[in-house]
Amino acid sequence: MFTVNNKGTYILVNFSGILNEAVLRSSVNNLSLLLENENKNEIWSFDGCEPALSYNTLFSIISGMRDKSRTSTARSRTAIVASRGLNAALSSISSPRRGRAPFSIRIFKDYLEAESWVRSPLPQHA
Repeated sequence: MFTVNNKGTYILVNFSGILNEAVLRSSVNNLSLLLENENKNEIWSFDGCEPALSYNTLFSIISGMRDKSRTSTARSRTAIVASRGLNAALSSISSPRRGRAPFSIRIFKDYLEAESWVRSPLPQHA
């Protein structure tokens, strides 16, 4: 199960309960449609769920978020919060060999750190 909350400057996607392949695939597909017109950064929190899927499946699905991503200039960051052992599995998603998303993806163990990063201004390039 998941909820989507508009937090003003970003969107919070919060997963809870048992997280298996069917739930995660359905969630990612539904969220793509729900968030299609949103031009905000996102926090995806897996902190409240119990994963029941393999590393390879998790990696494949979450990496697919990149492929379905919007290319909005207003969206520049997606934070993933995972403190229950998912952190190591998810951290390789941002690996350069996996391709580049049109936005930055970072993995956090702490929601407040993720929120701070998502809300922080982008660095100015000279």
